[in-house]
Amino acid sequence: NTVKQKVEKRLYSEIFCPRDIPVPYSGEGDETHWEKWIEEFEKKTTQRKLDESTKHQWLQARLVKGAQEMVSKLSSDERQSYALVKKALQKYVYATCLTRGKKINEELSDYAKSLLRLASYAYPDASEQ
Repeated sequence: NTVKQKVEKRLYSEIFCPRDIPVPYSGEGDETHWEKWIEEFEKKTTQRKLDESTKHQWLQARLVKGAQEMVSKLSSDERQSYALVKKALQKYVYATCLTRGKKINEELSDYAKSLLRLASYAYPDASEQ
C-alpha cells in the first residue's frame, strides 16, 4: 500500500463514516466547483472537529489528478501547512480558469469582469497597472 492509501484507510476508519467522506478533488472544472468543494470539505472536517494536522492529511488524501500534481510541486515546507496548500490550490484553480473562453450567451463586459476577478484571486499581489 502507498502512504496515501494508508492515510486514507486510517481516516476512513477512524474519522468519517461513508456518507461523510469528501469526494476527491481533481482541480478540474471552474472556480465555482472549487469554491463548493472546499466549502463542503471544511464543513465536513469542522463537523468532525478535526485538528489542523488531521485536516491537512485528509486534504492531501482527497486530491487527485491535476490538484495532486500541483501540490506535489510545492516546496516541502509549503506541503506541511494546510493553509498554504489550500491557498496554493486556490491560486491554481483561479489561474487555470483564466484560460477559459467567453461563454456563448455571456456579455463581453461580464466576461471581462469575470477574468479580472479571477486574476485578482489568482495573483492577489499583482498591481492593477
